[in-house]
Amino acid sequence: MRTAAKAQGIKLAVVTSKKPPMLRRGLDCLQLTQYFDATVALGDTKESKPHPEPMLAACAKLGVKPEECLCVGDSPFDLQSGRSAGTKTVAVRYTAFAWEKLLEEGDYTRPQKKHHKLMGTVTMIYWLTATAVFLLYTYGPHGNGQPRYSWIIWAVAGVLYAAVMGIVRIISRSRG
Repeated sequence: MRTAAKAQGIKLAVVTSKKPPMLRRGLDCLQLTQYFDATVALGDTKESKPHPEPMLAACAKLGVKPEECLCVGDSPFDLQSGRSAGTKTVAVRYTAFAWEKLLEEGDYTRPQKKHHKLMGTVTMIYWLTATAVFLLYTYGPHGNGQPRYSWIIWAVAGVLYAAVMGIVRIISRSRG
C-alpha cells in the first residue's frame, strides 16, 4: 500500500508527540523511514497537538495545502490538530482512547462493530503478548536491536490471531 501511494505521487508524513530520537527509532525499527516524505516530532514546532501548528508544519514540509490532506489519527489530539489545521480527519481503532471520543472528533470513522466482551479481552491480551515477544526478540538479552527477521513474528502473530479469534467466536456463539 505504501509503495502504491508513492507510485501515485501521494505524499506521507508522520506527526507525532514523540521526541525525534524515538520517532526515528520507531520508523527505523519497522523499516518505514523510506515511505515518509516528512516528519514532525515533539519540539519541531513551538506548539504541540492538539494545536494545528504540527499539522501545518507537515503540510508545509510536504508542499501541500491542508485542505488537500487527510489526517489519520488514533487520539482526539491528532484529530483536533488536523481539523483545526484545515485537513479532513480519519479516526482509527487501534487506540487507548475511548472510541466514542474519537467518533466525536473524526470527519470519517468506521462504524463500530459489536464485539463480545470476551473478544475484546482476548484481543488485548493477545496483542500485548505479541508485542512483548517482538520487543524481547529484538531488544532482549539475545537480540541485537536489529528487527531483521521480526516481520516473521508479526506475520505468525497475525495468522495465530485469526485462529484464536475464530475459536473465540465459536465459543461466544455457543454461549449465546
